[in-house]
Amino acid sequence: MQFVKKIIKAQNSIIYLVTGKEQGKDSWFYVRVSKLKEPLLKAALEKGELNVPDYGDIIYSGWGVEPDEEIAALVEGEDSN
Repeated sequence: MQFVKKIIKAQNSIIYLVTGKEQGKDSWFYVRVSKLKEPLLKAALEKGELNVPDYGDIIYSGWGVEPDEEIAALVEGEDSN
């Protein structure tokens, strides 16, 4: 799997949108990562392969290149709480 990161917002934890391929299909994951695990996630992203649950809690996931606008809005709403 190869993934690319996008930082959504920061608080006590950081929500990343991780995208790439899983089982040969485009996939995406919103994952809440503690600031302690963030350097580990960044290192894994540099390598291009990772097991997403090893780095944080998956909030939402799905198939496709990017999540739809409704899911993105939900994540931004959760992160502002």
